[in-house]
Amino acid sequence: MAARVRSGLGLLSLLLAACGYHLSAQGGTLPGGVQVVDVPVLQNQTTEAGVEGQLTDAIRHRLSELGFAGDSQTTSLDRAKLLANVVAASSGPVAPKVADTDAGVGVGYAPGLYVVSLAVSAKLLRGDELLWQTDYLVQSERYLPSDDLATLEAHRREALRRLIHDLAHEIVARMTSGL
Repeated sequence: MAARVRSGLGLLSLLLAACGYHLSAQGGTLPGGVQVVDVPVLQNQTTEAGVEGQLTDAIRHRLSELGFAGDSQTTSLDRAKLLANVVAASSGPVAPKVADTDAGVGVGYAPGLYVVSLAVSAKLLRGDELLWQTDYLVQSERYLPSDDLATLEAHRREALRRLIHDLAHEIVARMTSGL
């Protein structure tokens, strides 16, 4: 029984890792003694419409959960601004499958290998002072294929939602751990 449980836990860990899930630092302190982070709407340099607003909201929410959102009473010495850009976005199948001419199947894409990815550059500033920076943070999330375009797009949108959540957590974790 114990071997079966260990095997199940190992399989679960493998599946979670394969789906892009990971653990990162939780909380911590902000560089330079900053207590509050203001997050203006991110810039979006991609064709993925609306991603900047969703990621801005997710980052603000995560900072609030950790106690780094404040009011206008906070002094400028305790306050910083996170400026960020969504610099790349992509989605689609990632691996072609081999043509099977005997079965009459042409070249296509292997099921289960669709991915949506975002890349973000960000910096934390107190006035002109650079406190923290990440130049090109990339994360991806897998989603299920479908022959129906509406279903495929629904799967992609759900993967994008998960990706934005995870990316916001990763940005804040890196910022609070100095990575």
